[in-house]
Amino acid sequence: MPGLSVGEIAARVGRNLMEQVTDGGVAARRVTGVVLDEPGGRSAAGCLVVAAGRAGADVHELLHDVDSRSAAGVVLPPVEIGDDVAALAVKLEIAVWRRAPDADWLTVVDAVRQLVSGARDVDQGDLGSVPPGDLPRLADAFADMLGGPVIIEDARFEVLGYSTFTGTVDHGRDAAILGRRMPLEWLGHLEAVGALDTLLTSGDVVDLSDGPWQARRRLLCAIREEGQLLGILWVAEAAAPLPADVATRIGDAARIASPHLRRHQESQLAERSGRARSLRMMLLDGEAPTSSLVEELELVPATAYVVLAVRPADGAMSDPAPRGRLVDCIALYCQAYRWRAATTSIGGTAYCLVALSDGQAAEPVDSLAEGLLRNSGRVLGRAVHVAVSEQNARLEAVVDLRAQAERVLHALERRAPGEARVLTTQAAAPQLVLDRLVAAVRERDAGERFDKIDVLRAYDEAHATTYTRTLAAYLEAHGNVSRAAGELGLHRTTLRYRLRRVGELAGIDLDDPDERLLCALLLRSLAPGE
Repeated sequence: MPGLSVGEIAARVGRNLMEQVTDGGVAARRVTGVVLDEPGGRSAAGCLVVAAGRAGADVHELLHDVDSRSAAGVVLPPVEIGDDVAALAVKLEIAVWRRAPDADWLTVVDAVRQLVSGARDVDQGDLGSVPPGDLPRLADAFADMLGGPVIIEDARFEVLGYSTFTGTVDHGRDAAILGRRMPLEWLGHLEAVGALDTLLTSGDVVDLSDGPWQARRRLLCAIREEGQLLGILWVAEAAAPLPADVATRIGDAARIASPHLRRHQESQLAERSGRARSLRMMLLDGEAPTSSLVEELELVPATAYVVLAVRPADGAMSDPAPRGRLVDCIALYCQAYRWRAATTSIGGTAYCLVALSDGQAAEPVDSLAEGLLRNSGRVLGRAVHVAVSEQNARLEAVVDLRAQAERVLHALERRAPGEARVLTTQAAAPQLVLDRLVAAVRERDAGERFDKIDVLRAYDEAHATTYTRTLAAYLEAHGNVSRAAGELGLHRTTLRYRLRRVGELAGIDLDDPDERLLCALLLRSLAPGE
């Protein structure tokens, strides 16, 4: 069986790095990997979770979270751990360690990962001498292994490392290295031939005989860990042909690269988490970001800003794992198509703040929204709603743009429940204005009370009748009896009888245009089925 047991890890990792609090009663349980506890809550089945940046967090809540992700154990920050924590760990069957005060959590991750990886008996040859996360050296080692120049990119197609090479390949490799990211021409080519979808959704090797700028043959393979896309590995053909088994070799190389890219991500985790928190505060409370953060997020210079909100069409996401995948998907799409955007999640909704330049008018933003609709739905495996706010030249106005996008999402939920749909603020304007009117009507004073709808609803509840629904259908049909009767599945005579009863029971005068309008607004504020 792969990996090491909980007991073996306790015996082999020194107390100068971490001290075992309890084996959770599962000393023989196998640990097959190590992951960093980061926002997004990805699966940790069989892994040891290192809780970096969780100092001050509720330890009981953390243990339950780790248990829900099927982890084998957890390494807590150097905090006081009481008997109650050990007892809970035994109950949940989770091994618990405490990181030593002087130990860096990255060192702990590397130590455990090296032990577990060594136990798998993976033959990596000279690659084993490459330090964790040293991607330039890894690229050189892969070039020797694969027989051609190599580029390693992250999941956003930004170049992280490339092999040293003095010969000539083609302009595409030079453009990627100089621009520090996949050229847009190559991105379009991958999408056109279906290779981009392969890379984003699988671990299959893509073999391309040509490409932009009279490209030589290239092979690409996604670098993944537990299904999560970490990056892309490229190898190009130079003067000599690539080895006959290069497809097998690049697949092996992608698996070898996985812990190195994870190590690279972990080294940047604190910075990424800080940026995500600042972005959430900016969107929620309008808290002014620092100038350095704005520059890091590439939000300046800009002529205007727009916020896009995305969530499943069947409701907000409570599970952090798909929420993390959605945020990553949106960020990846924006990066790939050169949109300057910052993405985060608040509650069960993903938000994308886009900085617009001259020439990026409403039409390109609508195209971006449609692209997010397709890609987000594919990644989540379910239909999504995408709401688009208005544009505003002031970065300080993004809190209002986020609230506006949220209102458009609510309008989408009523207009197209369960359907994949994009809706802009301009298109939703009539519905949004009516929603504001409804809110004003609901906040009525005692001296101006109109409670006839409440009377009708109370009668329905007490007698199991549907007069409120009958009235709503009639008003939605603009007084067209035949249309409303068809909607309700009633004969027109039956509908007319029910409308008379509505007047008798609640005193509603349907001949009064003001009363009809007020009833329509009040009924609009009710949830479906009420």
